[in-house]
Amino acid sequence: MSAVLHEIDGPLARVTLNRPDVLNAINNELLEELADTLDHVNSLPDVRIVLLSGTGRAFCAGDDLKELSSGAEIEVEPAHLVARLQDITRSMMFSDKIYLVCVQGWAIGGGLSWVLNADLAIVERTAGGFFPEIGLGLFMSGAVTTLLPERIGHPKAMRLFTSGEKVTGEDMERMGLASHLAEAGKAAAMVETVASDLLALAPDLLKAVKRVYTETGRSVIEAALKEETATLTRALEAVEKVRIAPQNS
Repeated sequence: MSAVLHEIDGPLARVTLNRPDVLNAINNELLEELADTLDHVNSLPDVRIVLLSGTGRAFCAGDDLKELSSGAEIEVEPAHLVARLQDITRSMMFSDKIYLVCVQGWAIGGGLSWVLNADLAIVERTAGGFFPEIGLGLFMSGAVTTLLPERIGHPKAMRLFTSGEKVTGEDMERMGLASHLAEAGKAAAMVETVASDLLALAPDLLKAVKRVYTETGRSVIEAALKEETATLTRALEAVEKVRIAPQNS
């Protein structure tokens, strides 16, 4: 079963995370398929809107902790995993397509990063999110180390990064992490409406709005991605050493 599904519907591309049994948790397979899928849809000139969602009860539950703690050696170099993770952010933020994220259930860690990477996020009131990375000995990704403070201020961002505090969908909309708030079970319908409204706008002007925003802040985002990449890679390498140490003793 593919970890990522996609369909092209004229100017709209629907991309769906498809690991519902583990709440669409991020593993190497999902990373590779999502990065490749976004590269593909970004290359299609007729596609103007990309809708990213998840199957089942959650949008994305962050890193697949069962895989990280399974005791088996990581099959892919940590540096490659982190690079692919950050490539997804670049695909979302630096593309001329407008990215919409539809969030039901949990958006955790990297999943919550993708919410901030999107141009518009439609979040259900009963959804939830948090950044558990530091508490797990890992680190954030997706340029959220600069995007979150920009949205909510440095002190609040530091609190969310370091405490693992959970926020609801209502909190996300109030804090500026989400653009639209939907009632439980209604996000999928709302995101289709938002996409339809966007498609009614002048394509060149819509692209220009995104281009001006991303290009003026691109150097800051790239700097954050670079620092996150180095820190998260070191953290994953440390996790790998701990996992394989008993086998070498």
